[in-house]
Amino acid sequence: MDWKFFLAIFVAFLGAATLNIGKGVQKMKVRVFAQKLGIFRAPYRHDFGIWLLGMLMTASYGPASWLALQLVDNPSLTSSMMGLGLVALVLFAIKVIHEKLVQREVIGIALIVVSTFALLYFHKTEENVKQFYQGRLLLGLGALVVFHGALAAFSRVTKKMHGFAFGSIAGSCNGIASVLVKVANIHAGGSQIGVQFSEPYIYFAILSGIGATVFTQVGFWKDRALIVVPTMTSFWIIIPAVMEYLVFGFNLQPIQYAAVALIIAGVIVLCSGASEAVLSGDFSAVARATTEE
Repeated sequence: MDWKFFLAIFVAFLGAATLNIGKGVQKMKVRVFAQKLGIFRAPYRHDFGIWLLGMLMTASYGPASWLALQLVDNPSLTSSMMGLGLVALVLFAIKVIHEKLVQREVIGIALIVVSTFALLYFHKTEENVKQFYQGRLLLGLGALVVFHGALAAFSRVTKKMHGFAFGSIAGSCNGIASVLVKVANIHAGGSQIGVQFSEPYIYFAILSGIGATVFTQVGFWKDRALIVVPTMTSFWIIIPAVMEYLVFGFNLQPIQYAAVALIIAGVIVLCSGASEAVLSGDFSAVARATTEE
């Protein structure tokens, strides 16, 4: 492991932490869009401004993720930082809203931290591959479209599981974006920035990231963030790991797959007991502070 590896992980974590806090800010003010064009008039433009701040925070993850993927080859490693990013959201709640951790949350945080470090510790750079199976990529994307299409249809008919349906779509979009950035890197023959942006895959990655933002907002509108956030994070972590095997023929070690599973378990445990105030969008302390300023 060299300095590039640790720098990539740090950048990915910083982006994930900023993104997760930004999601909380967005959730806090997503209902302002019920005013339609009224969002540009007082008093709603203040709420719209806060939502835009959250949007900018979440958007910062794109450049951070892209930079991290230039330094380390595996999208599954950078996406695993989303677990630690979720921890940052909970810690933000403790400091800003003065929430207290319960035992279940401590267990969730411990699972995420230990599993993430296990995933990183057993990473072997020399095992990275540079091959790309386009047919398998299309097969994987087709399978995801069918799965999410069926899930969305089920949610629409039954009027249930809106948070899971849209959260999973958003998480998959983000995971696919990470994979597409790596594909662009392979086609460009390395980390040459100008060459990468001449590849169509990088623009599909950007569109996928935009789609993730849209589906996240729909999920926030229709359901609690307590459901949307862990679902999105789990899919964001697991999709790159699966697609790496399918698209690049890259195998993680068994202990790394176990670590991915434990990260997802930790996210579920953490969010099932996490601060309802944070994950359901009750950022009243933040709103008051912003108003006072």
